[in-house]
Amino acid sequence: MRHPVSLTAVGQTPCPVATGSVTFFCMHTLVVLFRQPRDPAAFRRHYRNVHLPLVRNIPGLRELRASEELRSAEEQPPYFALFEADFDDESAMQESLTTAEGQAANADIPRFATGGLTVFTYRN
Repeated sequence: MRHPVSLTAVGQTPCPVATGSVTFFCMHTLVVLFRQPRDPAAFRRHYRNVHLPLVRNIPGLRELRASEELRSAEEQPPYFALFEADFDDESAMQESLTTAEGQAANADIPRFATGGLTVFTYRN
């Protein structure tokens, strides 16, 4: 079911948006798709015990979701893990990622993400 949303500027939706009985809260989400690592057990240990605690310390982070249980119709999915982090908006995300905590989390990625990664953001 689609809910009509009036736009206040080109590509911009006011937040929160109430449409009938549904209210949409706009956030900006950072998504990281981790490819298959060389050593899955080492990835899991470091990701759970070191990286996610670093990420949780990033100021301005509203919510995070992390999964290592990705499934695919392919025998081995192209991605090993999925990470999502929500921020108030894009500028808040950029500001958060430039803090000491954000830089520490970013600097940690090469220590466990041996298969590479894909990063993108979206507004929801």
